[in-house]
Amino acid sequence: MPPTVRRARQSAPKKRSGGWSAERRARLGRKREVRAGTWRNPSKSPDARRKLSRPRKHGDDPVLHRALEKLRDGTVADLTDAEAEAHRTYQRNLVAARREELRAQARERYRQRQEAMTEDERAAQRAKWREDNRRRAQRENCGKDLVQITVRPDHRRTRGQGMSLSDRELMG
Repeated sequence: MPPTVRRARQSAPKKRSGGWSAERRARLGRKREVRAGTWRNPSKSPDARRKLSRPRKHGDDPVLHRALEKLRDGTVADLTDAEAEAHRTYQRNLVAARREELRAQARERYRQRQEAMTEDERAAQRAKWREDNRRRAQRENCGKDLVQITVRPDHRRTRGQGMSLSDRELMG
């Protein structure tokens, strides 16, 4: 069995075989500039600071922007009343928008399913829906007819008290 030959590891690919990636070239260039003392952080320039200090996504609502900036490091308890209200409204709108998006997707799926059905399948589906609705209405009506709530005054009541506990439980 021939002895195994170990090759020396190459630390970097040869430029002829494809070169380095853009990220690697940028990192090596920065390191070279740092060693030479000529590198300057681009985000520290006056133009960059002006740009970075501008609100991006919520520039039209400075209160919401301030609330979102505070929430990066803190909690909702750190917000002022106006910021907390702006954040609640924003969250409510996000949830509502997501809900509407999901409903639109569901409507589209339903429309596509209905288009894929034959007329006989649609008729069978409508018959099933009619039967389900009839059963639901029957259940709801039976439930209301069987439970009749009568409110009677409590004989032991004192001033300011109305119904007895059992009546309050019935009224639920």
